[in-house]
Amino acid sequence: MSSDRPLARTAWITMSQFHPHSDAETLERVRARVAEGSGRALVILDLDETLYDAGPRNAAIFAEWVARAESARFPEARDALAALLARASGESAQRMGYSLEDQFRAGGADPDAPEFQKALAPLRAFWTPRFFSSEYLRHDRPYSGAVEFVQGLRAEGARLVYLTGRNAPNMGEGTRRNLERDAFPVESGAEVRLILKARKEIDDHGYKREVGEQLAREAAAAGHSVVAHFENEPRNLVELARAFPEADAVFVDTLCSEHPAEPIRGAYRIRGYR
Repeated sequence: MSSDRPLARTAWITMSQFHPHSDAETLERVRARVAEGSGRALVILDLDETLYDAGPRNAAIFAEWVARAESARFPEARDALAALLARASGESAQRMGYSLEDQFRAGGADPDAPEFQKALAPLRAFWTPRFFSSEYLRHDRPYSGAVEFVQGLRAEGARLVYLTGRNAPNMGEGTRRNLERDAFPVESGAEVRLILKARKEIDDHGYKREVGEQLAREAAAAGHSVVAHFENEPRNLVELARAFPEADAVFVDTLCSEHPAEPIRGAYRIRGYR
């Protein structure tokens, strides 16, 4: 791992040194390591923007806000989001951007302009309780090929851990419902686990670092081996790479936040599951 200063998004990708494998080669490598593990291999998988596309969730919330009378107080923001929704269809509807600022950019607007800055706080107040709720999780859809890939890992004997920054009180029910709906492996027991935050307020980064360290201790005690972990968030990927130095760190290049991370060396990068 590099000791270079933390970088965000494109700069982090540019400065990181990934193996020059194709998506298919990386996925096949993970499958092979699982098969060699003879039932003792463990794979850690994030959910949002790793296995699941949250773009449709965002689209549903923005469409609801645009249709409400209160959005008329912010015509520029309303029109930018309406333009984004109008353009989004099919596959493109799913990749709308990570933050609210990203949504404005995708709608052709400058989020730093005063008229958009005024809209951010009320829009965030509308968006936050909906985005972090079981009710709106029903709009999420798995990335193409993700279900089949994870099913294949389980069929090869992989133990699976869904390690997500979603919180149990507000999102646990919807998360479990979606996993079952979409046919991801969800059988009960030690072979497949879902780990959620106890509270929304817990910082995702520190939480994943602590859980990663705990999983490393548990795997060592049980004689298991973490062979791969999949993450879309650079700083979480870096933390898990520290916890599991022998595992394949797989960066899922979909959407991520602007939180900076140290560039990484020796990781793998995929853009999809095909």
